[in-house]
Amino acid sequence: MEMRLSVVKRDGSREPYRRDKVVRGVQHACYKLDIQDAEIERLVDRVEEDLHRNHEREVSSEQIGQYVAVHLRQLNHIAYVRFMSVFRKFADVAEFVDEINDVTERAATESPDQPTLFEG
Repeated sequence: MEMRLSVVKRDGSREPYRRDKVVRGVQHACYKLDIQDAEIERLVDRVEEDLHRNHEREVSSEQIGQYVAVHLRQLNHIAYVRFMSVFRKFADVAEFVDEINDVTERAATESPDQPTLFEG
C-alpha cells in the first residue's frame, strides 16, 4: 500500500512518510528479542492501516509513534518499553519506572502469555 502522507515532525518541518523509517524504529526496539522480521513487517502493515484509515494528507510523527506503541505493546512488552523510552523521551528515571510498572500491571491481565519484564 503506497502512503502519500506528509509527516509533521516535532520541529514543525514536513517530510514524506517513509515506511523504512518506521521499520528501523521497530527493529531497534526489537533488537535481540525473539521477534521475526515477518512480525515486524506485519506490525508496520497494521500501523499503515491505521494511518490510511485515520489520515488523508498529514500525520504527526507523534501520532505515528502512538500507533507503533499500541501495536508493539500487543507484540512484546519489552520492545514496547524500549520504544517508549526513546519515543517519550522520559525526563527522569521515575517516569521510566512508572511506564514499566504500568506495563507490568497490564501484562498480567492483557497478555499473560508474553515474557515478563522482570522475573520475580
